[in-house]
Amino acid sequence: GTPLIGVRMNSGVDCVSARNLHIFGTSGEGFYSAPVTNSCTFDGIRVVGALANQSRSEIAGGTEIHGSDHWISNIESGCGQTALSPNFDMSTPLFTCGTWIDSASDANVSKVSGEAADIGLYTTGSAATYSQCYPNFVFAHGWVDNSGNYTQMVNCKSFNNGRAAADTYDSFYRLSTGGAINVSEFCAYVPGGTNAMRYAINDQGVDSGSNAIRARYAGVRAVGTFTRT
Repeated sequence: GTPLIGVRMNSGVDCVSARNLHIFGTSGEGFYSAPVTNSCTFDGIRVVGALANQSRSEIAGGTEIHGSDHWISNIESGCGQTALSPNFDMSTPLFTCGTWIDSASDANVSKVSGEAADIGLYTTGSAATYSQCYPNFVFAHGWVDNSGNYTQMVNCKSFNNGRAAADTYDSFYRLSTGGAINVSEFCAYVPGGTNAMRYAINDQGVDSGSNAIRARYAGVRAVGTFTRT
């Protein structure tokens, strides 16, 4: 039968490495690291066809990494979807995602992608650094962020997303509950012949009055057809 989870790291695991994994066809998460894990290295993980059971009551990722102080790199993760999942609802929110990074603190994340899901990348937690990460070929928003303060995103992109409907989804969508983040050198790209997306950056967050904890964006580039500016 179809395995529930491909690889699971339980709470209490510290300072271990998971490298060069190829995981195919799971009804649940392909790779899962529980919340109380610390200082681990995750590198070279490929997940294909995770979350085959799409009727879910909570957010889930094809690759789902929780915990603190992790080094995360070279991950490509997807759910094999050909349309939005049956319970998709951004107002709840409830969705599947290619990759979910939930940094309790100070994660270093590079070259991570999410695809073939409702959402490509979902990022939560605080004080993480993301570089060269990209969601691609998903059906709703490319990247959904609900990070806390002092999260950095540098030289990332969002490619060919929002495939379920035109003028509905964004390359990067920050939830209203998100904290202050810094985004620099971000490229939102919609190739010709693909559904027009709504915004390159749609920030629903409410910043505090302090300049130190406001969301900041620099060097954002939109290429292709976006219906709102």
